[in-house]
Amino acid sequence: MKNFYHYSACFLREWFHTEVLNKYIIMLQPKPNQQEKISFKVSEIREYFPHDYTASQMTRDILKGLELLLQQRQRNRDAR
Repeated sequence: MKNFYHYSACFLREWFHTEVLNKYIIMLQPKPNQQEKISFKVSEIREYFPHDYTASQMTRDILKGLELLLQQRQRNRDAR
C-alpha cells in the first residue's frame, strides 16, 4: 500500500509541474493583440518624401528601404 501512495504522490507531483509549466509556456507566447508596434507622426518623416506622397506610399517606401538595408548588411557580412 505504501508503494501505491508513493506512486500516486509522484504522479500528482509530475502532473502538477507539467500542467503548470504548460500553462506558463502558453501564457508566455505572444498574443496577436500584444505584438509590438512602431508608429511615426507624418510630420516627423514628411521631409524625407515628396510632398504629394500618401501615408501608404511612405509606408511602402520605408519597408522597401529596410529590405534594401537588410540585403546590404547580408552582402557586407558575406564579403568578410
